Amino acid sequence: MPRLLLLLSLTVALAPAGLSWAEEPPVTLTSGYFDDLNAEQAKGEQLREKLEQPVSCEFVDTPLIEAAKFLGEKAGIEIRIDSSSLEDIGLAADVPVNLSLQNVRLKTVLMLLRMTVADGDEIGYLIDGDRIIIRSLPSINDHLRIAFYPCADLLFDASSDGPQYDSLIHLLESCVAAYSWERIGGPAVIRPQSNGLVISQTDDGHEMVAAFLAAIREAKKIPTDQYDPAPIEVSESADLHESVHQALRATLTDVDFHDTALLDVVRLLSDQCKVQMVINEDALRDIGLSPDVAITDQWKSATAERILRDVLASIDATYVGRDGLIEITTPERLLKYPQLKLYPVQDLLPAPSDADVEYSDLDAEVRRFRQYRPLLETLAGNIAPESWEELGGDGVCEPIVSVDALAIAQTPENHRQIERLLATIRRERQAAPEKKTPEPPTAPVVISYPLDIDGGEAAMNVFAQTLSEEVAPGSWDGKQLYVRVAGNRLLVKQTPQTQRQVRRWLDQVMQVAPKQIPVPQGSSGGVF
Repeated sequence: MPRLLLLLSLTVALAPAGLSWAEEPPVTLTSGYFDDLNAEQAKGEQLREKLEQPVSCEFVDTPLIEAAKFLGEKAGIEIRIDSSSLEDIGLAADVPVNLSLQNVRLKTVLMLLRMTVADGDEIGYLIDGDRIIIRSLPSINDHLRIAFYPCADLLFDASSDGPQYDSLIHLLESCVAAYSWERIGGPAVIRPQSNGLVISQTDDGHEMVAAFLAAIREAKKIPTDQYDPAPIEVSESADLHESVHQALRATLTDVDFHDTALLDVVRLLSDQCKVQMVINEDALRDIGLSPDVAITDQWKSATAERILRDVLASIDATYVGRDGLIEITTPERLLKYPQLKLYPVQDLLPAPSDADVEYSDLDAEVRRFRQYRPLLETLAGNIAPESWEELGGDGVCEPIVSVDALAIAQTPENHRQIERLLATIRRERQAAPEKKTPEPPTAPVVISYPLDIDGGEAAMNVFAQTLSEEVAPGSWDGKQLYVRVAGNRLLVKQTPQTQRQVRRWLDQVMQVAPKQIPVPQGSSGGVF
């Protein structure tokens, strides 16, 4: 998602409820009723703008408290350390930080700070008015920020009698910060209210919620045909920028590592590609490795991307692009913080008439949901099967029926495989052969039509004459194709197609109960 779209979505989604009335509320508001909310919102917007500023740093065993002070002065923000909350998890405010970055957004620098801190995943930051406080994760979870998200456009559709809160809440709890919600013991809360959602979450969680809702709205704009099937990024910082991707395509020759420390390998590739690379030491510690792990391999000629993949695969590690730099991490850590995308898949779904006919007694929403089953089974069965939640993994694939899309939370590598598979299917698929429908029978048949009319034979003759003039005029020859009067019945010999026209004409004139009379092969008449 473009950064501007993300910022706009945050501005709208995080606005106080009173600032988003479509009409005047049915209450009398005093002058200045929204003043405090307006002021608080303005402070929050100013601080978030500062978090988008690029900063540079060179921290070598720098105490965390000094690193925070340096970054705050660079960005013009007060950044404080909550020492007591760090002590609760066994950390001191002067824990050493090692981080070297050039022109990276402040919010990304703050996120990467915890990589170099012992058990860094247990610290984070929160926004407190016009300042930032670095504190322990348990402490952050005790100080969640509350926001109201107006969602009327996502809660109502033509087939619903009221807001569909449950489906939207299920999507958010499944796809955004899945482990944070109260339904599985986390601190974050969602509650339906006034055609919107009241959500208590961390600042990171709120950013993802706003971005996810913006992506769904973007998917709603996709036309029903001739649409672009490219996935919609929910978090623009989670994917490699094109400049970084291009840098990794550089071809390197005669690359030879012999018991070379991973840290030195990363430095060499970074210098060769002119792209920043950082090692998530905390993630490596989780799998028993350090930046000094030895690498031995060689390449006569290969792209930097191939070399980086080979090196990291040898130690069960991987990488992810963040904000114009590359983070060396582990697949487990990436699945803990998966990348979320929306995939438009309307063209890959079976037609409603062909899908799950055995469930025709269920409501339309359930039947549409079942249309996704073949595609879900295809992805889960072929792309890293053990990574999906059905088999105990963290990967998520949820249908968004209202926009004909899939919300998928997965690692960048698995996303690449998903995109490649869907592109291959779209390129190689073939249309089903046209069914040859049998030719309708054309041999004439005789049908006896009982009529209840007054006037006797004369009236019946007029009726027969009128029928021959109104239905398929010119086709009656009086021998092979005819209409005759027999008492209170009309005997009509015609092709099946014309007989259907006769029935319709008679239905418009009176109620009839026709009885078909089989015609023996070669016979010119029938019996009744």
